[in-house]
Order: sequence, then structure tokens, then C-alpha cells
Amino acid sequence: MTQSPKSKIGWVLGLFFRMVIITLVWFFGWPMLLPAFAFAHLRFAGFLLLTMALLGGYTWAVYDGLPFFLSRTKRQRVLVSAVMALPCLAICFLELYVVALIFPSPQKTDKRTESVTFPSGDVLENETYYSSDWMGGERYNRLCLKSANGARELVSEINYEEGPSLFQQSPRPLEFIHGNEKVLAIGQYAFWSWNSKNGSRQWCSIPSSGGGLAAWNYLRSFTKTNDPPYSYEGWNAEFDFDDPGFEHHFLTLRKTRQDERFQFPDYLIFSASGTNFPWEFDLERTKAKNGPRWNRPMPGRLALDCSIITIPNVNVEDVEDSEERATLLARPGAKEVFTETRELSDTNWADFQCSFTWPNGIKDSQEQDVIYGFDDLRPGYHYIFWRIPHSSIPWINPSLLRLDEWMNLDAGGFEGGPCELEFVRLRLQP
Repeated sequence: MTQSPKSKIGWVLGLFFRMVIITLVWFFGWPMLLPAFAFAHLRFAGFLLLTMALLGGYTWAVYDGLPFFLSRTKRQRVLVSAVMALPCLAICFLELYVVALIFPSPQKTDKRTESVTFPSGDVLENETYYSSDWMGGERYNRLCLKSANGARELVSEINYEEGPSLFQQSPRPLEFIHGNEKVLAIGQYAFWSWNSKNGSRQWCSIPSSGGGLAAWNYLRSFTKTNDPPYSYEGWNAEFDFDDPGFEHHFLTLRKTRQDERFQFPDYLIFSASGTNFPWEFDLERTKAKNGPRWNRPMPGRLALDCSIITIPNVNVEDVEDSEERATLLARPGAKEVFTETRELSDTNWADFQCSFTWPNGIKDSQEQDVIYGFDDLRPGYHYIFWRIPHSSIPWINPSLLRLDEWMNLDAGGFEGGPCELEFVRLRLQP
């Protein structure tokens, strides 16, 4: 039995296609599978298994539709296919070797453990090293706290591009303790922990991601360019944690180095409403600490409109955040149940007290205070801050609003409906 030249050409083309597919699957699959074998201390066995899998794939690629050795038995044809696959396997590993030479694996240098002992007897350790490859380098810091009884717990991992270790940048970490809460401050980084009910200690960063973004935008509002660095940590100006007032649930960042390109305020303050609450940017305390020099006039008389809409028989999950207020009011049964306007101030909090009745007859009331924060670098955008009133340590939350645009601020509701949506709009008054 013979094969036509046309069928042999088709087999060669198919062989090339099958080889490429198998190589790509193996090339992207082995980096994910080999670490599992390494974790089980079977790295060599895993590599051998993956190599045999690649050889088996190449053997199948050669054997499928093989137009030669047709007079041989099936077992002999499989053996011949395996022999023909060996050079392909060698070429594949040669390509990997060349890739490894061109793109070498990261090199770890300056690997060491730094430690600082606090007055409490706890020891903060930093396992640090510098990893570099052909694309650049990155500094790794792994912070662990070792208590006096020998227990060791992970606090956080901090990675950044070029630069010395964390303790070289900030050689005097601080420890603050209040009740079952503790804060560790290393330069511009701080970590807060508390003992949970089961006795384990939980760690989180200060500030929260939202609080850090609000502080960055506060500093950003003092620049004269629309393209400052992406975080306040990246400016040449440096802010380190200072006298915290931790027992009152607020912490202070103090400017320790000025950036000559920009004039920044001297302090940033973050506060939390209590244990287990996130640490947010505290605009009121920050402005009071920095003094009147850093207070800028408002862009004019600003009013904040509030509108609450209820929609019967609609789950709040079925309402898109981007859906406009006018579109929602056009839905069947939609009704505006509350509207109010307050003039904003940058020194005094304005109170919003709203009471309304749901379509199912349930009465509801909400109360929040609001104050003007600062203008964004983008024209027409402004930050306002909310807080829950009658709280000794208020939870403060910023909102970025664009003039004359309604923003969906909050939503709630019952399963199966109705749902309630709260809109706010910032506008200039004549």
C-alpha cells in the first residue's frame, strides 16, 4: 500500500501544525505544573514526567497519518515515530536553553534579615533581598513580628523598585499599643492589628486603599500639573508616621522631606471609627493640623442637591451603577420620595436629614453630614466628604463629583423590590 505525494505533503503540513500546538501547550503548562511537584519535593520526578509527556505528544504527532513504514506492525510504527520525535524533543530543549540565556532568571542579591527590638520585647524582622533580571530590579521586604513568647507572625510584604531595604530607609520603626490593638510604623508604612475573639491577631495596612487615594488627591490638589506621580509615596517629598494619638484612633503622617517642585502641607491624618474599622483620610483633622496657610478659598457658592428614588418590584442588583437618574425615573412605578438642597461650606459640616416612606409602607430615615473638601485638577471636579453625625470619631468617606451631574451615591432595597437609590449633584449658585 502506497501513499500519493499529495498525501505526504498533507502529512508534513499537519505534522508541523501538531508540533506547534503541542509545544505551545507544554511550554505554557509546565511552569504551572512544576511548582506543584516542587512543593511535594518531587521536582526531578515532575520534570521527568513532563518530559515524557512532551515526547508522547511528539510521538503522536508523527504517528498520526504517518505515510511511511506502512508494511510494519502498529507497535513498530509507534516505535519508529518515537525515534523520529527525539530530535524534535532535543530541538525544543535547545530552544528553551537559548531563551534562558537571552532572558536569564532573576538573580537574588543583598539577601539578609534585619531586626528591631521594641520596648514591649517584640522583635520586628525584615527578610529582604534584591531581585534583578534583564527587565530591571525589585526590592522585596517581608515583615514578621516575633513576640516575647517565641510566636512569629507575618505582618506584611512590601515590594518596590530600585532602592535600599525598608529598615535602611527607616532605621527606627515605631510601636504603639492601646488595649489589644497595636500599630507598627516604618517610615511611610503603618500596620494595625488587633486580637480577634479566637485569640488570633489580624493585620491590615494604614490607611485603607480608599483613604490612601483620598490623601493622594488632597496632596495632588496642591500641584500645578495634571501629571504628578501616581501616589503620594512616589513624590520626592516624604511623609513618615509621627506622634499618632493612637489611643484616640487617629494617626499622623508628617512631612520629613520637601519636594522643591511642589509646595505640600506638612501633615496628613488618618482616623478610624474604632476597632475593626478601616483607617480613612481625616480631612477635618488634617486641615486643622496644617493651619490656615494651607486653606484655599472655595470656587464659589456651592450647593449640594440630594434626591432619593424608589422603584417597586425591582431588585437593587438589577440596577446598573452607571444608569442615569432620568432613566431610572422613567421606569414603571419609579418615584422621587425625597429631595433637599444644602449649601456647602469648607469649615462647617452641613447636615442631611431625610425621611421617606418605601412603596411597601415602611418608613425610613437617614442622616449624614457633608463638608466641602477640595477641587480636583480636572476642571469642574470637586471632592466632598461625608461623615456619620453624633460620633466622637466619625467615619469619613470622600466622593468625587462633577459640577451639574447627578451621581449615584448609594443604593439599597429588599429582595424582590422595592429598591432605593440616592443621587447627589454639585452645582454653583449665583
